[in-house]
Parts: sequence; structure tokens; C-alpha cells
Amino acid sequence: SVANLLENLPKAPKVAENEGTIMMYVNQRPFIQLDGGDWSAYPQGK
Repeated sequence: SVANLLENLPKAPKVAENEGTIMMYVNQRPFIQLDGGDWSAYPQGK
């Protein structure tokens, strides 16, 4: 059923969104999308 399919999807809570930018965590790693482009790992300082 659809409910069973949705139940097994990874959880990715949205962190922030504004005009042209979306940032969210996937598997505890931050990712960003700029202006509808490809998703990229968010750069983090070490």
C-alpha cells in the first residue's frame, strides 16, 4: 500500500527555506539547494 511505501522513506526534516534556497538534514548531514539546482553537501568547517 502507499502507506507502507511512505513509511520506509528516509526522514529529512526541513531546516530552512527562503527565496531560492532550501537547506535540510539527511542522515544527520546538512545539504543545500540553491535556485532550484542540484543538492549539495553543505560545506562545514573543520
